[in-house]
Amino acid sequence: MIAESKPFAFICISVFNEERSKRSFVFKALKYVDRAVVYDDSSVDLTGEVAGGLGVVVVRHE
Repeated sequence: MIAESKPFAFICISVFNEERSKRSFVFKALKYVDRAVVYDDSSVDLTGEVAGGLGVVVVRHE
């Protein structure tokens, strides 16, 4: 018997100073993918910290 494997899906979201507006989008996206990566493009607000609190991988560009 061959074990079936499920496809692995992820999403990458580029953000800049969007600590408020992207929170619900990222949360909803996590329902449909296995992992999410947020690319924080030099935000000066708490975008990266908020995304990290949602359990996604945060990559920061300084």
